[in-house]
Amino acid sequence: MTYVFDDVLTEVYGFKVSRRIIWMALLANTIVFLGTWITIYLTPSPFWSYQEAYATVYQGTLRVFLASVISYFFGEFANSIILAKLKVLTSGKRLWLRAITSTMIGVGIDTILFTHIAFLFIIPYPAIWQIIGTMYLLKVLYEVCALPITYKISNYLKRKDNVDHYDVKTNFNPFSLEL
Repeated sequence: MTYVFDDVLTEVYGFKVSRRIIWMALLANTIVFLGTWITIYLTPSPFWSYQEAYATVYQGTLRVFLASVISYFFGEFANSIILAKLKVLTSGKRLWLRAITSTMIGVGIDTILFTHIAFLFIIPYPAIWQIIGTMYLLKVLYEVCALPITYKISNYLKRKDNVDHYDVKTNFNPFSLEL
């Protein structure tokens, strides 16, 4: 779902807006993780008898959180940058091709990184590639199925906000503070 959302943002408002949203999502993910992580170390209520089980479950989340943040960062930025550059290259035509191409690359990066970081040395290596293959296929199929929604929302926002941004001289550095 995030790739569809990112496609719409980048298509309509450009990379700079997308970059801000990606950073905000990473910040929100970090805040939720830290809030959950802190609860492991708080003194439990006297009637709560499941603290040990709770801690056992959530202590494994650090690895998944890191996998999520790293894969999201690289996958989302790859998707957004590729979509923005392809828009200029195709003069804004063939959104379907641009969205599928950028998603295939972004999702590929995201899925490979996440699965390796989260599961390497935990499950057998051949199973990691089975997970990657399955997840990649499902994510790309979702993008294809969501294309009519992407078109509808993008066209609506372009008309409503009277904007159709082209990233001609954009700084594509993910760490740029340029608004």
